[in-house]
Amino acid sequence: MTTIKQGIKSSNLKQEVRQIRETAQKAAVSKESARRFLVSTGVYTAAGQLKPAFR
Repeated sequence: MTTIKQGIKSSNLKQEVRQIRETAQKAAVSKESARRFLVSTGVYTAAGQLKPAFR
């Protein structure tokens, strides 16, 4: 119910959920695509190692 309190419309929420699912499917295609996604989010370094903040 937090989304209702914040005034987020359900259509926007549904669209965001759809985009998250699509991104997750693209990232899950292969190990390399998952690694690229994690590097782009800042969880992994450019060398493909987990950053210290997430250990």
